Amino acid sequence: MKKILWHSEHQPIQIQVDELKKIFGEIEIIQPKIRPTNQRGYLSAEKIVEEFKLGGYDEIVMVAPLSVIEKVIELGVRPLKARVKQLPSPFGADFEWRGRYFKFLGIERVLRIEVVTELLK
Repeated sequence: MKKILWHSEHQPIQIQVDELKKIFGEIEIIQPKIRPTNQRGYLSAEKIVEEFKLGGYDEIVMVAPLSVIEKVIELGVRPLKARVKQLPSPFGADFEWRGRYFKFLGIERVLRIEVVTELLK
């Protein structure tokens, strides 16, 4: 059985759970109830990785700022995330979050975060 840490404000929806089961087989999803946070409202990457390793998790699904995800990767953990597409209306949406509608497309592993910029003159 794969032990999955669900690091997100929201509970997984059934379609996400079903996709994780399809990928990994038997799973146990754990989402801690109380999360100590930094000043901006997010657990630090170091604390996330510590929780992941100490908890004996096999995988982590993350919804967090890219900077936090990037640091988690630097610390040796490659998180999973749900790929979604925002829709203009509820038609065809799998879920609503803060008044916006989304279609779930699948689970993906984040291998790296890359920011590509252009100097403005």
